[in-house]
Amino acid sequence: MIGHSRDANDLALSRARIYHLLGTAHIKPHDSGFLRLLGGWVAAQAGGQFQLPSEQMKQGLSMLHHFFENIGQDYSAKFEELVATEFTRLFRGVKPLYSPLPPYESVYREEAGRVFSQSTSEVRQVYRRFGFDLAEGFGGEPPDHVSFELEFVGLLCGREAEAWRENDEDAACQYQLAERDFVTEHLLTWLPQLCGEIRRHDRLGLFHGIADLTEGWVIFDYSENLQGLSYFAAGTAAV
Repeated sequence: MIGHSRDANDLALSRARIYHLLGTAHIKPHDSGFLRLLGGWVAAQAGGQFQLPSEQMKQGLSMLHHFFENIGQDYSAKFEELVATEFTRLFRGVKPLYSPLPPYESVYREEAGRVFSQSTSEVRQVYRRFGFDLAEGFGGEPPDHVSFELEFVGLLCGREAEAWRENDEDAACQYQLAERDFVTEHLLTWLPQLCGEIRRHDRLGLFHGIADLTEGWVIFDYSENLQGLSYFAAGTAAV
């Protein structure tokens, strides 16, 4: 049982790190520090010939590898400003036909395309049920921002890992159920459309690659780790 919990803990921690990385990539303009970290991770993955779990993720990583190879070591203020300008255009809903709609679930799911609508309220209620206030410190961003939704799943994975470490299988499986429900009821209902819009509008290749990684990961994680709750003993949890 100890070995089983250790394996489950390791998997949950790995999933938490990926969701956190993807959430961070969508919340604010990328400074040189984040770009260096991302570039280093991409280079490390390239050294392993892109051993990623889905073709879409491999495509995204290949595009990012090409992007960072082209810039070399140019992490100058001018380059950082270029990336920040593109981030603003892609994630701030500057204007129709020039950029994607803002990255809020409510905008993509509600007929009127309004922020702070029913979808927003539903997401906020789920966060509060688990004691999270993800929008704090981000200038009044709605809770259904794509970054917060990705981060929330990562936080649930972190709590799942803690439960496995404590050999509390029931609690761990309840967190798995919460992860599955949130991905199914929220992220998968609109993330593919957002990522498609980012790919269509991106001029640098950087955000196209991130969109492929993000969509590819969420779809893979759902199909392999959450759908049917087939890994480890997740199916034993009481719903």
